[in-house]
Parts: sequence; C-alpha cells; structure tokens
Amino acid sequence: MAGDRKRYTVATLNPHPCPHCGSSAWANGRSWMEAVDVPVLVGQSELQRLRAFAVLVSDLDRNAHGRHEGDVDSGDPTGVSQGNPSLPTGALIGHTLDGRAIVVPPRSRRGDPAAWTPPPEAPDA
Repeated sequence: MAGDRKRYTVATLNPHPCPHCGSSAWANGRSWMEAVDVPVLVGQSELQRLRAFAVLVSDLDRNAHGRHEGDVDSGDPTGVSQGNPSLPTGALIGHTLDGRAIVVPPRSRRGDPAAWTPPPEAPDA
C-alpha cells in the first residue's frame, strides 16, 4: 500500500542544469543539496544508501587500526591515534565545482559539512 511506505524529504532540486555536464543535480555552481526549489522524496532503500555513505565518510579519518585521530590506540607508539596518515588535519583533498578548497577540518569539526569548505582567507593588506 502506497500510504504505508514512509518517505523522507532529504533535499530539493533546482531545475537549472550544470553548464558542464547538463545534469540537473547541479545548479549555478552549487550541488543539488544546496540548490533548493522542488522537494525530493526518497524511500527507505535510498535513505539506507545515504546513511551508508555518511558512515563511509565518517570513517575516512580512521587509521589502519580503525581509530579516529585522538582515540586511544595500542598500535600507535604514543598510545594515541594520529588518524589516517593520508588525511591529516589541514590536508587539501579536493575542490568544489566553484573552485573552493575542500580541506580536512580539525577532529572536533569533522561532523560539520561547512567546516570542510572554509571561506578563502583574506589577502594581507
């Protein structure tokens, strides 16, 4: 029964396609998650996929012993995990469609999507 199926609004779509690829998933240099116009409803399977992706992203800073930066780690000579050596705090790991840097934030801010794309620093006067 269609009424029994739960749906969740997780994002909104903007009808303007990306100038590079023509995809409606991007608009005006912003991802469709940022470009709000039309609600998008997803079912349980899509919500489960999005949750799995969130878990994957949250695991990116784990070291080979499965420990986040700052966790107790008997495999680290210091006893404290340094996290993923490939993704240290401050590492540049990519760029957004509009060219903003994607940088690994401090551990305390890794759950905040905005912390991964800090505003550009003002040039010294």
